[in-house]
Amino acid sequence: MTVPLHLQLVMGALNALFFVLGLRDVYFPGVALPIPDDDKLVQAYFGPLPVGECSKLAYDCYPGKMLVLSQSWGAVLATVSATKLVVAFSNPEGTFLRRNLFLLFAICDLHFAYIARGFGDYLASQSASVAPLVGGMLLEAALLLLDVGLRTRTPKKIRKK
Repeated sequence: MTVPLHLQLVMGALNALFFVLGLRDVYFPGVALPIPDDDKLVQAYFGPLPVGECSKLAYDCYPGKMLVLSQSWGAVLATVSATKLVVAFSNPEGTFLRRNLFLLFAICDLHFAYIARGFGDYLASQSASVAPLVGGMLLEAALLLLDVGLRTRTPKKIRKK
């Protein structure tokens, strides 16, 4: 069963915007997009520009702290919106939808692992490490990609009404 057109239109427009906003927060934190109040929202969420810097007046600010939050938030927003887009516009048959979602989840695991490794210096300054989490994400991504590439999938028989 396919997703109704009106739902595809709303999900497509909204989640394409959220996907772009999420990628912006990861790769260009603090850059305002030409949408109403985006510059104010970025500063309200993540502090003064450039994101991750501390001013002399900032309370409890560690250089890099808000950059970690901005990029983590962006990765989550991009993942959720991409998942919705795959569900709305991918194969309507469940077996292949699951395959498509596994591929998306593997890509997102690799993306999260890449971003998390970039926090290494900041986290080390806080006596913290994401290495075990990155290892888990890389293992999951590898297993998901193996499943996508190696498992034989046959379409389910569609029942006629």
